[in-house]
Amino acid sequence: MALAVAVVGATVPAAAQDATPGDATHRITIPAGPLSQGVLALSAQAGVQVVFESGTVGSVTGNAVTGTLTTQQALDGLLAGTGLRWRWLRAGVVTIEAGITADAGERVTGAVRVEAAQGATSLQTAV
Repeated sequence: MALAVAVVGATVPAAAQDATPGDATHRITIPAGPLSQGVLALSAQAGVQVVFESGTVGSVTGNAVTGTLTTQQALDGLLAGTGLRWRWLRAGVVTIEAGITADAGERVTGAVRVEAAQGATSLQTAV
């Protein structure tokens, strides 16, 4: 199992360590392309370390992400539709890992909120 780490700069500023991860916004410009390259660009532009197994990212194509975004928003955009997910390991350090996979004919979506009223007899969904 090969582990890759995208690191730009050896330290995370003390202010970033004390803040909620991903709160600050950054000017992000990442073209669509190999996810490994997108992760390196995100690491440089957002000042975070990204840890992942090289086999997980492999031949995955990342999405283009552009704008003034939080690290969380940039990661969400970069990974949307790839079947991968991300999570904070600690302030300034993110991991990318395999997410839920879909079977043929199924679709993996983001979080879904389901609400019901007591005594409800039908379910309505919005996609």
